[in-house]
Formats: sequence, C-alpha cells, structure tokens
Amino acid sequence: MVRKIVLSLIAALGLYAYAFAQNKQVSGTVAGADGNPIAGATVLVEGTATGTTTGANGSFTVSAPANGVLTVSFLGYETQKVAINNRSNIQVKLLEDAKSIDDVVVIGYGSGQRIGNIVGSVSTVSAGEIADRPSANIGDALQGKVPGLQIFNTSGEPQSSVSIRLRGESSLNLSNAPLYILDGVPVSSSVFTSINPQDIENISILKDASSTAIYGSRAANGVIFVSTKKGKKGDKPSISLRAQYGVSMLTNYNMDMMNSEQLIRFEEMCVPSLKTDAAYQAKKAFILGNGINFDWQDYLFDSSAPLVQADASIRGATESTNYYVSLGYYSEQGTAKANSSVDRFTFRSNLDTQITKWLKFGANVALTYNKYHTITTGWYTQSPILQSVTGLPYYTPYELIYNEDGTVSYGKVQQVYPWDNMIDLNEYYKYNTNDRENVNLMGQTYFQLTPVKGLTIRAQQAIDAFDYTNESINMPSYTPYTARGRNSQAFQRYYQLSSTNTIEYKNNINQKHFFTALIGHESIIKRERTFSAVGTGLTDDRLTAFVSTTAIDSWGGNVLECAFNSFFANFNYNYDGKYFLDASVRTDGSSLFGKNHRYATFYSVGAMWKLKQENFLKDVSWVNDLNLNVSYGTTGNSGLDSWYASLGLVGTGPKYNGNAGWALSQVPNADLTWETVATLNVGVSGRLADRVSFGFEFYNKVSTDLLMEMPYSGTTGHSSGWGNIASMRNRGVDLELSVDLIHTKDVFWSITGNVNYNKNEITKLYQGLDELAFPDYGLKYQVGKPSSLVYTQVRAGVDPNDGAPMWYDLNGNLTKTYSDDIMQFCGMDTNAPWSGGFSTAFSWKGLGLNMDFSWIGERWIFINERYYTMNPANQLQRSNFETKMLNMWTTPGQKTDIPKYGTQFYFDTSAYSNASFIRMKNISLSYSFPKSLIQKSGFLSAAKIYVTGRNLWTITDFEGYDPEVGYSNATQGMYPNSRQIVFGAELVF
Repeated sequence: MVRKIVLSLIAALGLYAYAFAQNKQVSGTVAGADGNPIAGATVLVEGTATGTTTGANGSFTVSAPANGVLTVSFLGYETQKVAINNRSNIQVKLLEDAKSIDDVVVIGYGSGQRIGNIVGSVSTVSAGEIADRPSANIGDALQGKVPGLQIFNTSGEPQSSVSIRLRGESSLNLSNAPLYILDGVPVSSSVFTSINPQDIENISILKDASSTAIYGSRAANGVIFVSTKKGKKGDKPSISLRAQYGVSMLTNYNMDMMNSEQLIRFEEMCVPSLKTDAAYQAKKAFILGNGINFDWQDYLFDSSAPLVQADASIRGATESTNYYVSLGYYSEQGTAKANSSVDRFTFRSNLDTQITKWLKFGANVALTYNKYHTITTGWYTQSPILQSVTGLPYYTPYELIYNEDGTVSYGKVQQVYPWDNMIDLNEYYKYNTNDRENVNLMGQTYFQLTPVKGLTIRAQQAIDAFDYTNESINMPSYTPYTARGRNSQAFQRYYQLSSTNTIEYKNNINQKHFFTALIGHESIIKRERTFSAVGTGLTDDRLTAFVSTTAIDSWGGNVLECAFNSFFANFNYNYDGKYFLDASVRTDGSSLFGKNHRYATFYSVGAMWKLKQENFLKDVSWVNDLNLNVSYGTTGNSGLDSWYASLGLVGTGPKYNGNAGWALSQVPNADLTWETVATLNVGVSGRLADRVSFGFEFYNKVSTDLLMEMPYSGTTGHSSGWGNIASMRNRGVDLELSVDLIHTKDVFWSITGNVNYNKNEITKLYQGLDELAFPDYGLKYQVGKPSSLVYTQVRAGVDPNDGAPMWYDLNGNLTKTYSDDIMQFCGMDTNAPWSGGFSTAFSWKGLGLNMDFSWIGERWIFINERYYTMNPANQLQRSNFETKMLNMWTTPGQKTDIPKYGTQFYFDTSAYSNASFIRMKNISLSYSFPKSLIQKSGFLSAAKIYVTGRNLWTITDFEGYDPEVGYSNATQGMYPNSRQIVFGAELVF
C-alpha cells in the first residue's frame, strides 16, 4: 500500500519511469578507500536506466548483461566504472573526490556533514556560482539563488552593503539581518564587503530551527555560513592567477522626464500669463532656437566607469598539512562622475597541520584594507541622482558664450548655478572630499585532539576586528555653502573576541546505528570605541589637516561593551541510512538584557526519512533519491541597536545656575529579554530519472516577545521605553526545481528555478490593543495584518469638474478633504511576499554559457523624488517634471489623474509605485582551453577566458530610477545600481 501511494505521488509530477530489464543477477559491495561500507551509493547499468542503491552494509544486487558495465557513484566520491566480465560478485572501492565542493559542509559546530544527511533546511551556493561575478559585495551574487532569501543593494556606490531578509521579517524593531558565520566564527555583516569572493569555497544558508538553533539567541533571522578555501589532500600544489577588467554604467532609468520643449509648454500650461510675458518668451525663443536641451544624467553619470580585479592564490597539501594563501586587489569607480570609488586589498592564509596522530592545529588569518571615496546620497542637494532628476533641461552647468554669428557655445563650468543657487556637483566633489579607510582583521586558531577513536576535543579562539576612519574636508577655496574651510574626523575601533570549546564523539554500532554527540561552551566579548570632531577655520587649500583648523565646532565619543556566555549540545542519529534524528539545545546569557532574564534556552528537534532506502523503492530505478524532513525549534533575536537598552542611564542636560547638570535619560527594565522565534518546517526533496531534482518546504515562524517602545505616562518624565509587547507570524513555502535537459559526454544543459511565498501577520499587540498607528511614518500595526502594509490616504483620482484631488474615506466614499482621519490600508506592501530566481547553464566541450535571473513580486516603494517631479505648486521653474504631468487638469470635464496647477503636494498613494522586477543578474560566456592543449605547455594545468555582464536587463513597471535601491519603503535620492560588462582570464599552474 505504501509503495502504491509513494509511486502515485511521484507519477503526479509528470515524470516517466524506465523499463526494467532482466539479464544476469550481479551482487557485490561498495566501500570507501578505508574499507568502510558506503550506504546509499548509486549502481547503474551503463546505457540503461536499470540500477539500485547500496544498503547499510554497502551491498547491492542488480540485473545486468554479462558483458555490461556498472557505473558506481556517491556524493563526495569519484564515479567509477566497473566491467562485469561475466562475474556474479563484484567488490567496488570508491576514492574520495578531492575536487568535490558540495560533498561535506559545516553548518554548526564540530565536523561537517554530507549534504544528503542534513536534517535541517540548508541551501548551499558553491564557489563556481559566484566566482566570476563583478561586484565588491558577495551578497549581490546570491540574488535569486536561494528560495526565501531576498537581497537588495541599498545603494549603487561601489562599497555599499546589501539588505538581506530570509523568509520575511521576524522583528518589528530589532535587526532582521541573518547571523554571519565565517569558518565557524560569528562575524559582523562587514564580511560581505571585506572578503574576497575568490577565497570562498561555499556559502550555506540555514533556514529552519534544526539548522540554526545551535546558534541560539542570534539566529532568529537565519544563518549565513561562509566557508573559505583550503588545500585538499591528494591535490598537487597549484598556483592560480585571475584578472578582470570591465566598465560600469547606470541600470535602466525609468523616470520619464520632460525635455526643454515639453517643460516650457508645461510651464505655460501652469501659468498662462507666461505666453504674453516678453522676458519669458524671449528666453523661450533663445532656448528652442539654439536647441538647448541638456542631459543632466549624462553630465553627472559615467557610462564607462572602470573596474579592475586581480587575484593570485597558492593551494596544496602534503601528507600532514594543507594550505591556501591568496592575495587580491579590487578597484571600482562609481558611475557618478563625482568622487565615488573603492580600492580593496585582501590577504588570506588558511593552514591546517596534523602535528601528531592525535593532535591537529590550524590557523586562518584574513586582512583587508579598504579605501573608498563616497558622495552624499539621499534627500540632499548634494545627491547626483536628485540633481539629475530635477535639473532643468533648458539650463546648462556651463557658461554660455554668445558667438558673433548668433550661435552659442559652452564655456567653463559654473561652480554655482545662477538660476537657483545650486552647486555643480562634479565641481563640488573635486574640492569637498569624503574619504574613508578601514582595516579588517579576521582570524582564528584551533587545537584539535583525538585521544581515542571517534572522540574529538577542539579549542578555538577567534577575533573579528576593524579600524575605521573618516575624513571629510571642505576646501577653503570652494565653500559655497559653508563659507569656511572645514575638516571633519571620525574614528571607530571594534573588536569581537570569541572562545569556543567543544567535545564531539562519533560512533556506529553494527554499521546500523550511527550517532554523533557534541557539547560545547562559547564566550564572546565585544567592544567598540568611537570618537569624532569637526574643526573649522581652514584658510589654505594646502593646509587642510585637522591641526590647521582654528575652532572646534563639535565633538563626541563613546565606549560600548557587551558579552555573551553560552552552553550548547547537539545529538545526531542515523539508523541504517534510512532514519535521521537531529536535536540541539543552547542556553545563552547576554549582558544586553535585564538582570531578571539574562539567560534564555533555545532548542530544536528534526527528523528525516530517506524513502529511497526502503525496500519498496530500492528497485525503482527512476527514483534516485526521495527524502521527507520535519523540524521544530526556537531561536532568539538579540539585535538591539543599543547595548544598554535594559539599564537605567543618565545624560547631560542644560546648565543650571552656570553649572552642568545631568538627569536620568533612560528608565531601567530588569525584565527586558530576547525576542523568540519558534519555527515549524516540513519538506520533501528528491531526484528522479537522474535528471530532475526538486524540493518543497512549508514553514511557520511565530515571533513572540517582540520589542517595541511603550508609551509612558507624562508624570514619569519620559515619553517611552523598551518592552517585550507584541507577536508576529511568518508563514510560507519554498519551492526549488532543477532539470538536466541534456547530459552527455560533451553537452550539458540545465535549468533551475526557485520561488518563495511569505505571508506576514501581526498576531498580538501590548495591553490587548487591536491596532497601533504611526501616521507621521505612514505605518500602522494591526492584529491580523502584515507589519509592512502601507497606511496612508488612498487617492481616488481627480474631480473632472474642478480638477481637485479626491480620496476615499473609511467607508469607501469620495472626499476632497485630506486628513489623518481617512488614512487606511491600501493593499500595498513594502515587503515583497513573492520572490525567487531562475538560471540556466549550458556547456559544450570547453564552451560555457550561464545566465542568472532574480525577481521580486508585489513590493511597493514610495518615490520621494516626486516632491520635486510632480509638485509644480512648489517647484515650477525650479525643477524638471515627469512627462505624465502634461496630462494635468486644465478644463472642466477633463478626465485625468493629475490635479490642477496650484494643488498642494500630498504624500498619499499617488507617490507609490510597484517595484516588482525581473532582473538578469549575470550572464557569463566562458571558454576553457582543452587539457590536451594546455598540458603541452609543460607548466599550465588549466586556462579560461570569459566575459560577464551584470544587471544588463531589467523588466519592471517601477516609475522610479531603480526598483532595488533605497530604504525599506522609500527612495530618497539614492545612488542607482550599475550595469557592468567585464572581461576576465584565469590561469592555473
């Protein structure tokens, strides 16, 4: 009965089974080089679909021709072909595949696990999938790769960070970023902007409680585990050299702005008297007569900003030591012609050595130096994107030269534009710099003892640290705004010291019962020191050091410390390669929380059933793998912005009687504690017909004790304070599907896709409230609704009779009265419930073509630039406008969505736009030279050339400049993303 049910479910996927032919019964065993049997190895009869998998003791029986060939394979081992030669019993030994990346991954403490034996929800991205991606941030290369993982570039500046969300937002006010682990060490998110992508072996994304609970109080938002490269036993020493050169330009620019003729026509539409204004008409004749129609975007942004990357590495292993050493350089100019760039130098050394049979030592050291120049972005006049949008096309930044023949030509750049006193940004950033430098140090050492077989004792120490400096200088010769020379300094020093000690025991009983038990302790100390000062009074461009300032405008500084102390345990059990159990528990103590709740315990339990190992599926050759997973557990969120949120704090206040005073600035809360996320995860995955791999997961994440600021009574002298007062739920599905369309000796073509749907819902607010509104922020929390729904006035168009804007009131009736009383949910969500990606890989001999796409569905963003581009009442003759403004209401009976001139600009639904998009993240064409040709050189072992394009094509209805950048719910003059075309080459000696 079970067999019929399972086979019926698989057949429903639309797959086909191969016929099973009877020939000769061939039996045997499959073992590793150490003689231990391998359970779950695939044994196929070459040229047919007939095959089987080995049992717990490595044995198999298959029907095959007497003169046939068996193909034996197992993840992490080299595939071996064995001629039958009329034998009835065959013993096969597989060698470990030293070049395999995905065979074993580490996702927690202790030794790694084979991917096929991991109970939890884990997705792994290999080095090959990110190696050729032209970006300073490896997060960008992960877009669309993992279901449920949403990644946005918050800015197009070369050194910008990324915003990462995994299966929705688990918190209202704390960090929603995942925990980052580098080679087993928790590190800050700067790892994404400081690590060299060429040093990465693989990246594992841990999504459910079974895989994340071992990290306890910091894993509520998932875990991203980055493993770097090491030397591999059996490999010959190799030297790899790689170089890339490319150019960057803006991505699709979707704001449709007016040209000079349209803008003049619109200005006359708004103010009809301009048609008879002699001065205005003379200006109009001059502009149109001389064809002045200036492209501000082309002036402010570069279409060929250079990018250079060079890497060198040495990798190898001896009988007792493996090593990996690398050097890297990355340089990228921003697309803004103003001063925007990054230069990054990286060094990494990974060393593991077996000192004795029972003692192993390892040391990893990574050093990164970043130097970058930044420009002002956001809601400021110094933002290039804001100036390119608002720049009047009938004016130019150049002085106009009137020629004798009546024509005009351009002279030198005007540092300040006379028509609105705006500064020329290209000139401004020549004389006003914002230079930043930071040095990152990430390192760890460990000693590992194996006193008896199966027992491993490991002591690991690690540091994650950085020094950051920022120097901003306003040259005294160029001070249109400050009217004085200025030097601003900022310094930040951060370090995290961690010590991790574990004891792990592995054993098996009768080759049936395999188990691993681990206990451990971890302590983490963090310290941060900052200092800043602003000095003025510079008088000479040659003397701009801080010591040359004559007055101190402001200064500040701080020292922060926090600590974690944790105990954890994990138990992993595997019976006969069929049934797997994984359980974890962790108790965390943290100085971040109140003294009454300083410790909390988190746990998980998960199970997996490998159905393929059951007798009712073993002889079904077209089912290669079929697994059922389920897990439940809890994790915590300690991502507080303040390390002292639970303490009573004092602060300085105004002077009293000439003396400095102080007062209580924060009310203590001894009961402040972690937010907790409980997650249920159910999944099914498998591989069919050796062509189709699939995975489906359902999850339910319930967040409790969410932290919010509670309003206090005015009699306390404080407006609010932190408290655990809300609950929320994220529920959704992940779906993955990969199909090998062609898989022959010379040709390979596969298509892979994934999709995530996430539904967010608030389930509880404090004191039994059903809703809590924040009108000034367009935000309202309501039980039963998503936390990120847009809450604002809903525009209902324009009254055709008088051109006045209309809105819907709470009863759905039309009104012309704009007020907070008609604010409501409008069906727009600033967090996308749908996301995913798809890719295709094609190779023919040495030629390869890869394409990666990512997409986001139903995400709405507020376009702040519309305060300028759709607000003629305030910005006429001061800003350019979107072409849709030409449809502005002018006569009774006219049907349009643009209200009449003089109407106040309203921040309602008309300022939002659907930021859903499909973007080709990467397309890469490569050629690997034949080994037979390469080996003739006598010193080369591999050579490859390639060309890669990034963000080349985007489909979107978003009416702003880029649907990806910006804050969580708004664009504000942010730096757009870049498109890039890069040429590269790699040589291996």
